[in-house]
Amino acid sequence: MVTRATGARCRGPSPYCAGQARSSRRYCWAGVWLARRVPRIFSPGCSRAGRRHDVEVRPGPSDAIRFLRWGPYDTRRGYADLPVFIASLSAHHFAVERQAVWSDALARFVDFGGYAIDGEKPRAGVRLLDRDGSLLYGASYPERDYSDFQSIPPVVVDTLLFIEDRGLLDPQNPRRNPAVAWGRLTLAIAGRAAGLLDRRFREGGASTLATQTEKFRHSPDGRTPGIGEKLRQMITASARAYQNGPDTTAARREIITTYLYSEPLASRPGYGEIIGVPEALWLWYGTELAEANRVLTAPATTNAQLARKAEVFRQVLSLLLAGRRPAYYLIEHHGALAAMTDNYLRLLAAAGIIDAGLRDAALHAELRFRADIPLPVPPERGGLAGLRLVALADHRAFMAIDQDRAAIDECNAKRDGSTGNYLRRTGLGPRVSSRG
Repeated sequence: MVTRATGARCRGPSPYCAGQARSSRRYCWAGVWLARRVPRIFSPGCSRAGRRHDVEVRPGPSDAIRFLRWGPYDTRRGYADLPVFIASLSAHHFAVERQAVWSDALARFVDFGGYAIDGEKPRAGVRLLDRDGSLLYGASYPERDYSDFQSIPPVVVDTLLFIEDRGLLDPQNPRRNPAVAWGRLTLAIAGRAAGLLDRRFREGGASTLATQTEKFRHSPDGRTPGIGEKLRQMITASARAYQNGPDTTAARREIITTYLYSEPLASRPGYGEIIGVPEALWLWYGTELAEANRVLTAPATTNAQLARKAEVFRQVLSLLLAGRRPAYYLIEHHGALAAMTDNYLRLLAAAGIIDAGLRDAALHAELRFRADIPLPVPPERGGLAGLRLVALADHRAFMAIDQDRAAIDECNAKRDGSTGNYLRRTGLGPRVSSRG
């Protein structure tokens, strides 16, 4: 008798097993067909579609916009709460002077199921100015990031590509679609099909740096719950890559930069979620990004310089690897992270990414996790503005404005009377006192 319970293996000939085998072969041949045919037609189609996905800022409120709803990036930066936040501001006599207007093609793309592919800022913040242009309130997040691809040390780029996507920057294929690794996709499809017979074959996936970035930012809870979400990531990442034309060379470099400051790397009590390698270097190891860039770029001519370069490189490599299971490696099992880092140091040296001297020095270096939690840079405040902002602090989206709000706005601050009169009039005295 053949059982169809989950995880059961077929033993001996049966119509059911034969059907599974035929299905597996069909999936495999479908994957091979995709790998060979689709790249020839995908590039021009995505290029034409991507160029029509325009966003323009125009005067007044916009009725041609879709507010993002659930991705970690969308909620962390407050985009998902913009409708409520705008309504709250409007109720306090603020007005929308300018707002983004989407093209019809972009609106249809999002309605169909894709994610918006407008420009996403590496650093968010808020600056509130009065009518005279004086700063009332200012904050930015994150505090550290790679400004562009050229600011990333080459050894970091090469290491990331070795771990995640070795052919991403292939100069021989300027029209490459960075969202799909066709060989890996074929293997993933074949593995899924073979998994019907033996669950051990279900290991492995088809994620690329481009699709992982979409997942980190826009997928529900930063996860891929099923094939539908995976397709959404691939389609969105493809459209984003071809937004400026069929040559994706610049887009592929931007993917590397974006990935490095988008990867979630666990969290720490008293600080919260840690996003991106630049922030994680400081918060987990106490290494400033500027120092790491200098050490990893300059040649090591003394034993002390080599030891410091090896230590910093080991830190960066460990963070790139810890992204697979951030809490497991960075919080719970430092020994497992050290062992995996050692293994990759040997692999990187064998592949010629690093030399034997750096490998040996890094193998002897230690991952020293910092015990203290550094205080974030406080926001700039100017007089009454901070108090007016507290008036809206009951809204959960606004509570994160010091860290996450991505907006630059101008407001007309009412400065009629003293701060004390304003507090008494609005009833904010006790609330402000409780906040220090």
